[in-house]
Order: sequence, then structure tokens, then C-alpha cells
Amino acid sequence: MTSYGWHQAKQSWAWLVGSREYTNFAYELATENVADSPQRRVMDPEPRYERRTAGYAIVPATCPQQVVEAGVNKGLGSCVFSAALLRNADEGHHGRLTALDINRDAGTLIGGKCASVIGLRYGDSIAMLAASASPVDLFFHGSDQHYDHESAEHRAVAGSLTESALVLTDNGGPALSDLGKFCGRRCLMFREDPADHWALGGVLGVVMRVAP
Repeated sequence: MTSYGWHQAKQSWAWLVGSREYTNFAYELATENVADSPQRRVMDPEPRYERRTAGYAIVPATCPQQVVEAGVNKGLGSCVFSAALLRNADEGHHGRLTALDINRDAGTLIGGKCASVIGLRYGDSIAMLAASASPVDLFFHGSDQHYDHESAEHRAVAGSLTESALVLTDNGGPALSDLGKFCGRRCLMFREDPADHWALGGVLGVVMRVAP
């Protein structure tokens, strides 16, 4: 095994014996509510955010009034979006997050001040997106990553996207590329390169309108 392989193996073992997380691997910012969470057995005592930090950067840059997140899980991404929205509000740019998940146990980390800008709704994301007439400035797909489901979500929200809206996914699959073609918008893929970590990183996908 190469020295790089040994390094990765040691990091993997350190994570295996030292962390309860199995879906998110590179968090840094502490949050609340872990001790009382029904999901605490699969969460580190101090969860830390990882790729969702891209959302934290994008929200202040674009100042969206309405962010929609499909797929909440524990609520880490929702907390990141809400922190950015609260920062925007301090600067006079108010916005809200509508967070959708079919699992009624989702969103366990959402609480405190961040809850003031989050509307957490439970049910089928595709049906809720299709039924909503509210304009969407930023849509984040973080739910079922199978092509058919992701495409259905994109079709359901497409009619609500504002002229300058962004669509983000944490997998950058073909469904996002197809949405870009359908909406006449550019699709960009950004590969993560985690620093000194056993996980190889994923792909952040973005669909956006490009000025002529």
C-alpha cells in the first residue's frame, strides 16, 4: 500500500472509532440540541458543518428572499442557511427558508434563533413544490438522489424560479444538467477537495442564469 493509502486508512480508522456520523464527515461549526435528539446515537456531540458552507457563502452574495430546501435530515443545512439569512437581515436584506422533508423526525437540530426564519414542512416534497405559488430565489435539492425523484422535484419547482434564481444540489448529477437545459440556464459542477480528510469529497452542482 502506498503512503497515501496508509494515510487514508489511518484517517478512516480514526473516524470509525471516534465519530458517530455516517452521512456527513467534515463539520466545523458547533450547534445545539444534540443531547435531546432522537438521532443522537448517529450524531457527534458537537456536529460540524461541511459542504453546506457553500450555501452560507451563496446566501449573502445573492440576498434571496425565499430559499427552499428539499431534504432536511438532521437540519444541519437548514441551520447554515438560516445563519446566513439572519446575517442578511442584520444588513437589511430579509429572507426566509422553507424546509421540506417527508420524515417527521427531520430537523432535530433546528431551534433557537435560527427557527425564526425557517418554516419546516413535512410531506412529499414534489407535491408541496408543485402546489406552491411562491417565487423561489434559491432552491437546494438534498433529498432522494435517484434521477427520477430529483428530476420530478426540479420540474415541480421550475415554474416558481425567479429570473435570477439559483438551484443547488449536493451531488451534481445528470438531473441538474437536464434542468439547466430545460430552463435555458447554465449548469456548473464544483468538485470538493477536502483538506487532510479520508473522505474524497463530492460535487456541488449549480444551475444559474448567465447574463448575455
